[in-house]
Amino acid sequence: MPPAVFVSWLLFVVHVLVIVVAAVLISANRKPSSAIAWILSIIFVPVLGILFFLLVGFGKLPRERRDKQREVCEAVLARTDGLDRVSHRDEWPGWLASMVTMNRNLGSLPMVGGNSAELIESYTGAIKAMADAIDRADKFVRVEFFILVQDEATAPFFDALERACRRGVQVRAHPITLPSSCIPIARRRSTDLPRWGRSIGRCCHYNRCAGTGADQTFAIIASSS
Repeated sequence: MPPAVFVSWLLFVVHVLVIVVAAVLISANRKPSSAIAWILSIIFVPVLGILFFLLVGFGKLPRERRDKQREVCEAVLARTDGLDRVSHRDEWPGWLASMVTMNRNLGSLPMVGGNSAELIESYTGAIKAMADAIDRADKFVRVEFFILVQDEATAPFFDALERACRRGVQVRAHPITLPSSCIPIARRRSTDLPRWGRSIGRCCHYNRCAGTGADQTFAIIASSS
């Protein structure tokens, strides 16, 4: 075998081994999107990809932040001991086990069975589904939003909250704190909420304007019927 061919094959084998090792090391305790990005960079630009990963890929959060996360994880573990026994593992699809393990390792949250989910493709469909869930509640409704803004698209959601209040359902909405100057409509809406008899709680603080798009919101609704 000519030396040039031998060297080419040797480099190819080394490249494959590097990719395999990198895939194992990088994918451990890392978000899938981040892991895929690093692996692709090593595949297509191996020298630069490896050097860049060695420089910034092992970055860690500040010690204070890691200590807070460790404290939270320990508290979660102490309060969720034994919940894995109701995870309904025999009902899991094949791809779920690795996600459960990653979630447990990163945030200490266990998988609890007996839940169901529906994928809603359209934004208006999601708003309607939330409004319908609120309309079915007869005891309480809990809502948490990243940005609590009323516009033409979200009006059915707010109307459902008002209907719930009028029929005596306990409604609590928890918007994240935003500078009122960033979202005038949010400031105007906040004056309407007490009129509806809602209990407004601050769940966290947000110190910069991140836009006013309603697509940047999420909601958690728990209703009892």
